[in-house]
Amino acid sequence: MGRQELASIRAAAREIGGNDYKPKITFVICAKRHHMRFYAVADKDKDRTGNLSAGTVVDSGVTDPFIFEFYRESTRDVLVILYLLSLLAHTRSTRLGQHRS
Repeated sequence: MGRQELASIRAAAREIGGNDYKPKITFVICAKRHHMRFYAVADKDKDRTGNLSAGTVVDSGVTDPFIFEFYRESTRDVLVILYLLSLLAHTRSTRLGQHRS
């Protein structure tokens, strides 16, 4: 997302709520086919085929410690995706203060 797009979003916010309305803006970037492989440590973490259970989230160890990043094992269950997005919205405020130094 470029500067022009961000400026347009801020202008739209001012148009809706006036000059004092300055909502926080979060960009969520989703990518698939990340070529990472994850293996279950314990039998309880495997599904019937021996793979990690669908919807498993990996958010430490191989992720960037300075940004909110996670990997999710694929699933067809839309409810899991909605749950993860709600987690993102809930936890983003705890990570906003972190930045690379």
